[in-house]
Amino acid sequence: MSKPPAKRRRTQFTIAEKKEIISYKNDHPKSSQDEIASYFTLEWGKTVGRSTVGDILRDKSKYSNISTDSDKSIRNRGGKFEELERALFMWFSDVRSQHVCVTDEMLIEKAKKFGGELNVDNDFQYSVGWLQKFKMRHKIAHHVTHGEADSADPEEYWLSVKPSTIVNCWRHTNILPPAVVDSD
Repeated sequence: MSKPPAKRRRTQFTIAEKKEIISYKNDHPKSSQDEIASYFTLEWGKTVGRSTVGDILRDKSKYSNISTDSDKSIRNRGGKFEELERALFMWFSDVRSQHVCVTDEMLIEKAKKFGGELNVDNDFQYSVGWLQKFKMRHKIAHHVTHGEADSADPEEYWLSVKPSTIVNCWRHTNILPPAVVDSD
């Protein structure tokens, strides 16, 4: 009795590698999936299956908008509430561009406020774990501030944000209902 064939070992590819396969296919449109798989198996020294090449090429639009900032990124996972995270990141970027110190507590409070306006699920926990993953997804690092920036009062900034700035952020993300946007 013969042994069943050995199951192929799972191989993961970075976003950069997937983009390289797509680029190769664009540069060599007459290449078959088998030829592409063989080429990259030799090039990278790891097994690239024909079906894997087919899956990557089928989903190529998914990879076109993903940043390859990190050569090690394999998956592009967004948060559970992408609109909330987009609004929070826009707010964070705006505040940081004005050199205001933003604390984790401020981010969570602002996320709760945006969550209420976006009707985010009541079961959603604005936890420290969620915040850490949000910061990782958006490449937000903690920096120790010195000098004037260290003495700036973040609460003072919160009170100084104009409602029109908030509305403009909402307009830019297209996530505020039109009735609310037209009210100003």
